[in-house]
Amino acid sequence: MSRPPILLLQFLNVLIACGGMATFAVAAAVWSAHQWSALLIGAVAAAACLCYALPVAAAGRLADRWGRVRTAIAGALGGTIAIALPVLWPTPEVAVAAVLLSQAAQAVFFPANAGLFSEVVSTAPLHQRVSRYNLGWSSGCFLGFILAGVLSAIPARSSFALCASLYLLVVVLLWRWRALPAGVRSTTMPVESPHPALAGYARMHRWSLLLACVGGFALITQFARAVAPVDLPPAEAEPLVRRLQGWYTVAYSGGYILVFALLGAWTGWILRPGRMLVLQSGLVIGTGLLAWWSWTAPVPNWGLSLCGLLVGIGFGHTYTGSLYYSMRLPVGASRAAGLHETFLGVGNTIGPILGGAVCQLALTQSGPGRMLPALALLACACFAAVLVLQAALWQRLSRAPAAAAAG
Repeated sequence: MSRPPILLLQFLNVLIACGGMATFAVAAAVWSAHQWSALLIGAVAAAACLCYALPVAAAGRLADRWGRVRTAIAGALGGTIAIALPVLWPTPEVAVAAVLLSQAAQAVFFPANAGLFSEVVSTAPLHQRVSRYNLGWSSGCFLGFILAGVLSAIPARSSFALCASLYLLVVVLLWRWRALPAGVRSTTMPVESPHPALAGYARMHRWSLLLACVGGFALITQFARAVAPVDLPPAEAEPLVRRLQGWYTVAYSGGYILVFALLGAWTGWILRPGRMLVLQSGLVIGTGLLAWWSWTAPVPNWGLSLCGLLVGIGFGHTYTGSLYYSMRLPVGASRAAGLHETFLGVGNTIGPILGGAVCQLALTQSGPGRMLPALALLACACFAAVLVLQAALWQRLSRAPAAAAAG
């Protein structure tokens, strides 16, 4: 029986990521417009990350045993039902349930689709395979942020309905392959050459990813709350919050899409941590600029986009480094990728809570106008730790080949 083509699988990643990201963005705007506290919004975002991280390993085993297409369909169908809940009952509390359950649905879908992806791609080098898979979900996040901003003129209820329809489209597109068995990973994939410093590179980039996720997800999940006006009723505040959020997040996701495409075509970053360090500097520059700008004056829309683009470029390099070196280790790609996802999940869980605490402290001490600069400073500190960690280790890792040869 034929298998789904690679372009279809990438398109499915786009649909799921777009629907999931837009769902969260719309929900965050609803919570912020209703003046939910930053700590409460952070707790919801952290819980959503756990709803993804906890079932994802079991979902991968289910896909291997039950069938990857059937498991992917189940995840997409579950997401459709979850996001339809606030369409039927449009309240901020029901939007929480939609976000949590849709994250669990993604945890079921993505491992299954990754298994299908691994069956199709069999000859490309590892950095190209990593790039192609990343481009699918990252493009979906980019479109999700755009969708949330474009739909700011219509009620949240209608926005949730459109997000649910994206998940339902995945079910429709995959249905013809529902009887396809799980299959096995191709044994013809090229194996990358061993390197004495691989384990060190993997550890360094995983910890860098954890720190980057703490700062990045704190900023993403609390951005709407930090810019929400306090003098407008929810019906007027929500569209404004979604537009401001879109100026930053669309540029942010566009930045790491550019990076994923670049690192799939260019090999000059592989085993050269010094170059990666320079490429990641946008993390600190972007958030430092956002902190200074928002402290001194209201940030214009183009300024939000500039800062988001710089941060997205830096994050794209950090994420790719962690995933690439993890999958290149000779311990099995699935196990290594699982460790990568673990560090990602831990950072994404800590970030919203920490960001919420910082926003709440800024609100009580200095007022709502200081929430965004405080949040940006928190992210900048986390990103500076990423650069310091790698600067402390990259020279030692670069000397590993020479030391091994001398020995």
